[in-house]
Amino acid sequence: MQSLKKIIYKVPIIDKLIKKWEKCNNEITKLRSENKELKACIQKMSFEVRRNEVFREIDNIHFRKVQRDMEAMCHPERSILKQAHPLVSIIIVNHNGKSQLSKLLKSLHERTFYDNFEIIMVDNASEDESLDIIKEYQAVLPIKVIRNDENLSFSAANNIGANYAEGEYLLFLNNDTEVTDGWLDELLLSALNNENVGAIGATLVYPEIPNYSINKGKSYTIQHEGIAFRDGIRENIRYWQPYNVNNGEELHACMSREDHEWACVTAAVLLVRKENFWLCEGFDEQYLYGYEDVDFCLKLQKRGLRNYCCGNCLVFHYEFGTQSTDEPTVVRERRARNMIIFRGKWQDYLQKRMEYKEA
Repeated sequence: MQSLKKIIYKVPIIDKLIKKWEKCNNEITKLRSENKELKACIQKMSFEVRRNEVFREIDNIHFRKVQRDMEAMCHPERSILKQAHPLVSIIIVNHNGKSQLSKLLKSLHERTFYDNFEIIMVDNASEDESLDIIKEYQAVLPIKVIRNDENLSFSAANNIGANYAEGEYLLFLNNDTEVTDGWLDELLLSALNNENVGAIGATLVYPEIPNYSINKGKSYTIQHEGIAFRDGIRENIRYWQPYNVNNGEELHACMSREDHEWACVTAAVLLVRKENFWLCEGFDEQYLYGYEDVDFCLKLQKRGLRNYCCGNCLVFHYEFGTQSTDEPTVVRERRARNMIIFRGKWQDYLQKRMEYKEA
């Protein structure tokens, strides 16, 4: 029991709370001797009650922080984050995304335990109440807003956000996501503990959306654990086309606490060093809402860097935060155009890599 107490007292947040209580208790003792009315009131309040209040605060607010500090004590590979403590610029592109922004920003406020970050909100000429929601959360989150006069492409808007970023790391995050406890700590640990890191992605999960047709039967299942490539005959338009690993699989069956290396990860959640982002000239603005992230990850890979999916970082992805108002024919034409650009840039590279792996 004594050894357990020693460990508990070494945890910074608990030690801080106990010292805070001791300080308050000393001040109360001083006041109690001077004020009879206060003395009578305090006597009604037992040590048991005050102790329970402290532990209630630990349970409700600080549990994951306490867990993180204790893990750092037991696992040296986790203490590297406290030593490095890099600034992270979280870049979020938004266009009329009020329906999801509150959920995202609330989760960032409540579930981001890492404390050295900034949020760059790139707003693509929103006409809804998005900016009001952002303004509300600026009171509790370090958000700066970049306003564009038009609805720019995903690539262009994120590149603009990266230009304003001050962090050592850039973290591209979709506005239709919802983060979970300690998500940013886990992404950074993956970036710091793996070798030759290019991009770090998260395990994306389908939320429960009963009326969303794409999500039928997929609630709380894996959406993405990395991106691989589908092979086929050369005449097939899907030859060497990217696909999400383990899409639709059960979460408990697939989710691993280990990091896995993949060719690419999605930019719905993508962490990369700022110097590597600009070394690869950012996202290619030829693409219009598709293939930008895959193209970028391949540029990292071509430079000898490795892309990982973080097994400990779980993020819900709703997939429709910034909805397109384009006609289906326009969407199909855009997708076909993106595919042509992608194949022109990467078909030979992927073919050579696959042949090398098979040799």
